[in-house]
Amino acid sequence: MAAFWLWSLITLIVVAVYAHFALSTRTPAEGEDYYKAIGQLRRPLFVFLVLLLLASFALSVPHFPYPRGQIPDKVVYVTAKQFAFAITEKPIRTDEEFEAATTAEPIKVPANALVEFRVTSRDVNHGFRLYAPDGELLGQTQAMPGYVHRLFMRLDRPGTYLALCLEYCGIGHHRMRGVFEVVAQKAVGAKGSDWRLANGNGTEKGSKGVNDDGRDCPTRRSGMGACRARCVPTPHPRLGRDAFCPLSRLRLVGLVHAPFSR
Repeated sequence: MAAFWLWSLITLIVVAVYAHFALSTRTPAEGEDYYKAIGQLRRPLFVFLVLLLLASFALSVPHFPYPRGQIPDKVVYVTAKQFAFAITEKPIRTDEEFEAATTAEPIKVPANALVEFRVTSRDVNHGFRLYAPDGELLGQTQAMPGYVHRLFMRLDRPGTYLALCLEYCGIGHHRMRGVFEVVAQKAVGAKGSDWRLANGNGTEKGSKGVNDDGRDCPTRRSGMGACRARCVPTPHPRLGRDAFCPLSRLRLVGLVHAPFSR
């Protein structure tokens, strides 16, 4: 009984304090001093809110996945269809090509290269999510029929990468997957990395070029200078003559939804 009265007294005190606070703040004070005090609070409050907004933008906007006009080192085509992902170096155009790709050996992607995944579907919506060899979820996007979603990633850990479906797509959803290999640059070999230059300017980072006099020279990516240098690849199975010319590839990196073909 003593505890009951004690808690009742504490409750009454708390209620009285809140009641006094509510009644004392309902009627504003009169006079110029009150309005002057309120006016003095508005400016620092406004400055604080502006600074808070700017800080929020500075900490969040740079991390948004907006397209940045970047040119990928390798393009990987991902085609979804119940119940598998075909991960290839060329776009899938027929069901026969899809079936062949899902039973073929996994493609190899060089480590630390900027990879552009072009993801689409041949039947219904699927969710493409990519896992590292240790099971870490690296990224995800939608696979939709009639659209190509682009996902840029730099994969730095060699090993087998697994793609699983994130959106329920039918009775076989749980077994829908695709794989590819990320290997060290040396393991990939010289394929696609032996570039000859017309005037000695650089192209692909980490590759070797040849001057007009035939001497080897280290090369580098030179941005728009690569267009002026007339980059000429020694036969490359996937990319064309202007593979690293930004002007010729603006259509590839400037659109979120675009056809597979160049």
